[in-house]
Amino acid sequence: MVDGAYGSMISRITGGHAPTLMLLERSESWEVRGLTAVHGTFLTPSVIEERKPLSMSARRAGWIGCNIRLDLIAPDAQIPVVAEGRASKRETVRAAFQQFNRLGDLNPSARGWATLTLQMIRSLGADAFSLDDLYRREPLFSAVYPANRNVRAKIRQQLQILRDMGYVEFRGGGTYRLLIKTAAF
Repeated sequence: MVDGAYGSMISRITGGHAPTLMLLERSESWEVRGLTAVHGTFLTPSVIEERKPLSMSARRAGWIGCNIRLDLIAPDAQIPVVAEGRASKRETVRAAFQQFNRLGDLNPSARGWATLTLQMIRSLGADAFSLDDLYRREPLFSAVYPANRNVRAKIRQQLQILRDMGYVEFRGGGTYRLLIKTAAF
């Protein structure tokens, strides 16, 4: 998704003031079909893509914008406020937001790893998973964090962080269970 100035967005994120994005979907007759809130704690430097500077012939020559990589944001962050033209229950939307507020306690870099790990767990499609399941996604982690040479150790660290935050449970023998459920809207 195309966004504004790269520097401003990164500054907001690293300063702990990432915005909650509101994505509006409408019909051709301008009826609201969907309104999705993207929880701000899932906006991390790793999901912000720097665009190339505007050319020297542009009115704002050298200005650098950014794209928000929605494909790198865990589905948990995308909270439907309106779905198929119907408003979600206020309590359900608030509960979905509140369950991830603890992620805001992590610094943006650590939060990026934690939310990516959560996204990879969700991509497995089951609540029960193994460490080996996540190791098989090592190339995906490396694509987001190419400078990290210890991805497997980082995955284990992130599982400990997610465990301590109450998002996953260690079951022994390299197996885990996801404790958070996607909100029913």
